[in-house]
Amino acid sequence: MKSSRTRRGAVIAAALTLALVGCSSGGDEPNIPAAPQGPVSPEWQAVIDAANDEGRVTWYSVSPPAAREALKEAFEAAYPEISVEIRAISGAEMDAALETEHDTGTPGADVVSAVNYAWADERSNADDWFAPITGPSFEHQDWVDSGYIVNGNMVMAPIGLVVIGWNTQLFPEQITGYEDLLDPRLKGGALGMIEPYAAVFSDWWSFIEEHHDADFLERMADQDPTFYPSAAVMNESIASGEIAVGGFATAVDLAQLKEDGAPVDFMVPDPAWTAQNLFYVPQSAGNPNAAQVFMDFFASPAGQAAVAEFGATPLKEVAPDTLGANTPIVLTTMEHVLDPNWTSEYEANWRTIFSR
Repeated sequence: MKSSRTRRGAVIAAALTLALVGCSSGGDEPNIPAAPQGPVSPEWQAVIDAANDEGRVTWYSVSPPAAREALKEAFEAAYPEISVEIRAISGAEMDAALETEHDTGTPGADVVSAVNYAWADERSNADDWFAPITGPSFEHQDWVDSGYIVNGNMVMAPIGLVVIGWNTQLFPEQITGYEDLLDPRLKGGALGMIEPYAAVFSDWWSFIEEHHDADFLERMADQDPTFYPSAAVMNESIASGEIAVGGFATAVDLAQLKEDGAPVDFMVPDPAWTAQNLFYVPQSAGNPNAAQVFMDFFASPAGQAAVAEFGATPLKEVAPDTLGANTPIVLTTMEHVLDPNWTSEYEANWRTIFSR
C-alpha cells in the first residue's frame, strides 16, 4: 500500500443497519422516567423478582463505550438489585466464546450486543441459540412498526452515529462535511480514516461514494491518511493530538471526551451513516431473567434515552432528543455486509486505488 500509515490496536467494529430514518442535534435532557412506568403484570413481576434474585447481568458488547456505560448506569439506577458487568470483546473472539458456551452449556454472556451479522442471522432462525424476547416494552407500537425486531429474538439498535471529529487545537476551523477531509493541510497522516478490512467498513466507504462524492476514494488516496482499526482508537487519537481530524469517529464517545475536557469537536454529515448493534439473549445465559429485564429496560423510554442519545430510536417520545432527529441517516446495507463476494470485490478495488 502507498505510504499510508496503519494504526494497530483493539478493534471495536461498527454495527449493521437496515433502514432509513431521520436525525439532528440533540436538545435538552428529555423528560424520561427513571424506570418503566405503568402497571406490571403478575407474569412480568415474577420475571423481575427472579432477576433480582439472580442479581447480575453479563453483557458481551461491541457498542460504543460511552453508550454502553450510559445504559449500564441507567439500568442499575432503575434496578439497584441487579449489577451489570460489561465485557468489551471483539467479533471473532465473541463468536468463539458464544460457540463454546452454546456447545458446552457453560454460562457466559447473558446479553449480547454485537456486529456478527451473518453468524447471528443464521442462528436467530434456529431453536436453540437465542431466547425469545419477552419484555413488555417491546410490545410498544413504535417497536412493532420499526422492523427492528427480528424473529422475535433479536433487536437492531442504531445507537451511535458515525461523524467527522477533529482536535480543536490542531484544526480550529469548522468542518462542514466529507469534502473538507480533502484539505491539502491534512495530507501525510494528519487525517485518520478506517481501513475496510471488515464488510461494515467497506459499506461506509461505499456510502460516501454514493451519497457524497463518487470520486472520493481516488481523491482520498492522494491524502495519504493514517489508518485506524476502529472508531474507538480513532477517537482517542483525535483527543490526544495524534491526528488533527478523523473521518470515522463516533459522536457518543467524542461527546464524552469533550465533556471530560479534551479539545475535540464533531459534526454530523448530511446524510450521515450509522450502524446497528444486534442485541440478543443467548439460550446459554446463566441469568436468563435478569437478561430479559435488561433487554426490556433497553427498549423502554428510559433505556433508549440513555443509550440512543447520540444515535436514533424508534420511540417517538424519545426521538426528538436524540442526535438523529432531523438529519437523514443511511443505515448499513444488508446486501453488502452479508455478501462475501461484494465485500471482497469492494476491498480489492479499494486496495488497488490506495496502492497506486
